[in-house]
Amino acid sequence: MRLAYFVFLVLLVTITNAAIDYAHLYDPDAKIHLKYDLVYAEDQQHIKAYLDFSWQTRSSGSDFEYHYAITKENKNSPEEWLSIDTILHLASQRLISMVSCKLGTAPNYLMIRAKHLPSNTEQVYSLPLEKEGKTLFLSKITEKWPLFESYIELGDTLKVHFGKDSVYVTHYGQQFEPADPPFLIESSAAEKFMKVDTSFWWVSGTPQKFNKKGLFYVQADTSKRNGASIYVTDQFYPKYTLAENLLQPLLYISTNEEYEQQVNATNAKEALDKFWLDVGQSEDKARRIIRAYYRRITRSNQLFTNYKAGWKTDQGMIYALFGVPDLVLKDGPREEWVYYRTDILPKINFTFYKVKNPYAQKHFVLIRNKKYSDFWFRTVDLWRKGRTGF
Repeated sequence: MRLAYFVFLVLLVTITNAAIDYAHLYDPDAKIHLKYDLVYAEDQQHIKAYLDFSWQTRSSGSDFEYHYAITKENKNSPEEWLSIDTILHLASQRLISMVSCKLGTAPNYLMIRAKHLPSNTEQVYSLPLEKEGKTLFLSKITEKWPLFESYIELGDTLKVHFGKDSVYVTHYGQQFEPADPPFLIESSAAEKFMKVDTSFWWVSGTPQKFNKKGLFYVQADTSKRNGASIYVTDQFYPKYTLAENLLQPLLYISTNEEYEQQVNATNAKEALDKFWLDVGQSEDKARRIIRAYYRRITRSNQLFTNYKAGWKTDQGMIYALFGVPDLVLKDGPREEWVYYRTDILPKINFTFYKVKNPYAQKHFVLIRNKKYSDFWFRTVDLWRKGRTGF
C-alpha cells in the first residue's frame, strides 16, 4: 500500500511539473490565437495586460473560458487560475480583454489559459513580466486598446495613449540585414548603427499619419529604453506582392551565385521568374513551391516582425525553412524548438534566447552551431526539389 501511494505521488509530481508545450504559439491551425501588449504604470509596480484572443472556428464567445495566474516560473501549471472578466471588445471570432496586476520583487510570468469548452481542450500562454516596461501604447484611431500587430501600412494613422502631454518619436529609415544561416558562428549580419532620419514630438491622443517606411520608436522618457516601436511597410504586408520584395527571401534557398544575380538584376520580375522556373523545371511544379514557400514567409512576417521584417529575424528564418515546430519548450528567457525525426530529415533542436532590445518587445537570438550545416543544406535541397511536405 505504501509503495502504491509512493508511486502515485511520483506520478503526481511528474505530471504537475511537466513542461508545457507552446508549439500552438506558432501553429496557424491552433484553435485559439493570442496577441498581447503590456503597459506599465508610471511607478512600474502595476501593469495592464491587453489580450487579443481570436479563433477560426464558428464557435461563439461563450464556447471559451479565459483565466490567468501570476507565477514565478513558466514551466509549471499554477495552483489557482483566476477568471478574466474585463471584456473590452467582443466580435464573432475575436475577444479583447484586459488583466490588471501588481508586479512582485522577483521576475514573474503572467500565465494565460484559454479553454475551448465543446472540445474540452486548452492552450496555455506565458507572458514574461519584466521589472520595467513602456508606459504608453499605440492604437488605431477608433479603438481604445493597443494595436497588437508590430507593423502598419504606409499611410496608416495611429493615436498614442499616454498619461502626459506628449511623447518623443524617432524614425529610422534604414534596412536591416537578414539573419545568417544557423551554422555560421561568426554572424556577418551584424546590425548597422541606428542612424536617425527624423524625430518629432507627438501629442498624446492626437492622430499621426505615417508617410515614411521604416522603424518608428516612441518614447515617454528619452532617458529610458522602454518605448514602443512600429514598423511601417508596404501595402498588403505581411504578404509580399512586389517582385523586389519577393526576391529578397530567396536568399535562404539560393546559391551565392544565384543570389548575386538576383540582387544585381535590372528587372526584378524577370529575375524572379527565371529563378523559380530554373528550380521548378516546369510551371506547375514552380507554382506549387512558390505557394508553399511564400506562405511560410508571410507567416514569418506575421509572427516575428519587430524592428525588421519577420523573415529576416532568427526565428523567422528557422520558421520559413522548417515550419511549425513539433514541440516548443520555454525556460525563463530560453526557448527551444524541436523538430521530430521524419522519413527524410533527422530530429533537430534550435535554441533561442530572449535578449533585451529597446526596439522589440519580443526579440530572440538563435544559438548557432556548425552542426546545423548538413541539416540546413538538406532542407534547402528539399525545397528546391519541391518536396515541401516536411
